[in-house]
Amino acid sequence: MRARIPIFLGLVLIALAWTLCGQQNIPPVFLNHLQMVLPSPVYAEIRQSPFLKNEFSALEEHTNTARRDALGSYTYAGIYLFGRIHTWSASRPEP
Repeated sequence: MRARIPIFLGLVLIALAWTLCGQQNIPPVFLNHLQMVLPSPVYAEIRQSPFLKNEFSALEEHTNTARRDALGSYTYAGIYLFGRIHTWSASRPEP
C-alpha cells in the first residue's frame, strides 16, 4: 500500500508540471464510475453502515454473472452507491 502512494504522487506532480508548462488545451475528463476492491473488514463496515444505507445515497448489493462464450462465466458481488450521475462500486477480494 505504501509503495502506491509515491507512484500516485509522482503522477500527480507530472500532470501538474505538464499543465503549468504551457499545456493549456487539455480536454476535460468526466468520470462517472469508480470501482474499488476493498479489504473484507472495510467492505463489511460499508455494507452495514446505517448512514450510507439510509441517509447518504442509494446503497445496493448485487451479485452479477458475466458470461464469455469461450472462457465460460464468472460471478462477482459488490456494493453500489448511486448518485445523480456517478456510481461507486466496491467489491472484496475473493478468498
